Amino acid sequence: MRSLHRPRNLSGVPCVLVGKEVRPHAPLRPVHHPHPAQATARPRLLHRPARGRPLDLGGVPPARAAAVARSLGRVGSVDAVSTTPQGPGRELHLRVGTAQRERALEVIRNAAADERITFDELEGRVPRALGAVTRADLVSVLEDLAPAAEVDAIVGLDAPIGEGPGFTWDDPLVLEGKGWRQLTVSGDWVTPPFIEVHSSIGGVLLDFTLATAPAKVIDLVLVVNDWGTTTIVVPEGWGVDTQATQAEASYIETRGVRTRPQHGKPRIIVRGRTSGQVKVKLSDERDALKAQRFVEKGRPGMPELPRA
Repeated sequence: MRSLHRPRNLSGVPCVLVGKEVRPHAPLRPVHHPHPAQATARPRLLHRPARGRPLDLGGVPPARAAAVARSLGRVGSVDAVSTTPQGPGRELHLRVGTAQRERALEVIRNAAADERITFDELEGRVPRALGAVTRADLVSVLEDLAPAAEVDAIVGLDAPIGEGPGFTWDDPLVLEGKGWRQLTVSGDWVTPPFIEVHSSIGGVLLDFTLATAPAKVIDLVLVVNDWGTTTIVVPEGWGVDTQATQAEASYIETRGVRTRPQHGKPRIIVRGRTSGQVKVKLSDERDALKAQRFVEKGRPGMPELPRA
């Protein structure tokens, strides 16, 4: 077998033959093979921000952001991950007040009324909006419910839609009926977005024929015992949703009133429990005359309410 040897010059240095010229052979440099874990680009470090601040992933795809969020245990919490770019004018670190929280609640309730979110999602988002500390907290709740410009207007809003009982979630307008006497609310009154009704066998009449509603969604909670009947009268175009109402020993009757309102009209979401009947009807000429007479008589037995 023929043996092959690398040629060497007189000094014993290995050479290579190029044409008729003998050149010294360049020494071989050791090739460094990095560990597979070192061969890939070093990932950017992700740090947990302070409580109440969103996690900025800086252009990371949403699927990757969700995976990072799950690994940090933040999905479903108040500090939800936000992949929405932070506009320069948002100043998301600023703290919010009652006006911004109430405006956010209205957007959430409108989304439930339009069936963009379920009632379970409504119950989950309301505490997050109420507990919001910074603008970032509200943005994380609203970013999939409204355009970015509208969300910016909401988190920077200062003027509330009304004052007094019924215009905040934690201070609803409470209407209480006593004994056998019917609780009647009628005439030209301003309907706040949060109402609670407590009554017994006397029953309740809520007449919205001449009412003014500054909010698009009215949250009406019923707590009616002892077989009292609740009658809700609304004008043409209003919507009344009774799906969240528990009629323990009776039934709910709706005549001519749709669940969804016409464009620009308010929607009443009725929830709570009742032992008696719940009747929902459209107002007619007779109801309008009754409302006028009720006002002319000085609204007997009617609690003090905001006026239109």
